[in-house]
Amino acid sequence: MAESIHLIIGTSNNLPVFSRKEDVDTMKRYLGLYTHRMQVSIAGYRFKTSALHLLVEAHERLREFLDGVLEAYAYYYGLHYREEIRFVHKIRRHLSVKERTQLMRFLHQGEDNSLKEYERYSRYVKRELVSVPLGWSLLSGNFTDRESFLQHMVREPDPAYSELFSSAEVFEPDKLTKRRARAKAFLDDFLDRKGISLRELMREEYRHARFDLVRAFREETDLSFRDIGYVLGMSHTSVIRILREE
Repeated sequence: MAESIHLIIGTSNNLPVFSRKEDVDTMKRYLGLYTHRMQVSIAGYRFKTSALHLLVEAHERLREFLDGVLEAYAYYYGLHYREEIRFVHKIRRHLSVKERTQLMRFLHQGEDNSLKEYERYSRYVKRELVSVPLGWSLLSGNFTDRESFLQHMVREPDPAYSELFSSAEVFEPDKLTKRRARAKAFLDDFLDRKGISLRELMREEYRHARFDLVRAFREETDLSFRDIGYVLGMSHTSVIRILREE
C-alpha cells in the first residue's frame, strides 16, 4: 500500500480564507485541475474557516501540486479581495493504520467535506475530486459494501485524534509575517504622531513626511525596503527613490 499523507493548508496569520462558499468552490477547482495535471490522488478533504485538510497518496510531484494550487489560489484571493496572502502548509507523514482511519473520520465531520462524493460514487461515472477506491483502501475496518463503509467512515473520531488534527490547523507566524507586523505597527505609530492617514501621507504636500518616515524606518529598525514598501503599498524601489529624491 502506498504511503498516505495528511496535508494542512492555511495562512501564516490564520486568516478565514475559506469562509465563503465561492472561495471553497474556487479552491476545489484548483485542486481538481492540479490533481489531474500532476496525477495526485486525494482520499478525502475537509474545509474549515481558516484551514484545509487533505488526505493524499504520496507522490513524487506532491511539492509541485502544492505549489501550483497555492500559487493559483493566492492569485485568485489577491485579485478578489485586494489583499496579499501568504499561504503555508504542514505535511504529516508515516500515518499508522489507526491514524488514517481516525483522520478519514475527522475529515468527514462538520464543514464542507468529501462525504457527498463518497455517497454519489459510481465506477461508471467520472470521479469528482476524490479517489473513492483510494479512500476505501486506506480505511481499516470490517465492511463489505458501500453502506457499511460509509457508516464506518462517518463515526466520530476519537477525541484525542480530533484534538491532534485540529491543533495542526494553527500556524505560527513566519519571519516575514512578523516583520510586516512590526512595519505596520511602526507606520501606525508614525501616522498617529503626525495626526494624518496613510492616504494623506501619499499626497504631494507630505513628501517631506514620507522622507522622514522612511529615514526613521532605516535608522530605528532593521526592516528592509521591501518590508517598508509592503505597508506603504508600493515597491521597494519606490521606497528607495523617496530617500534619493529628497
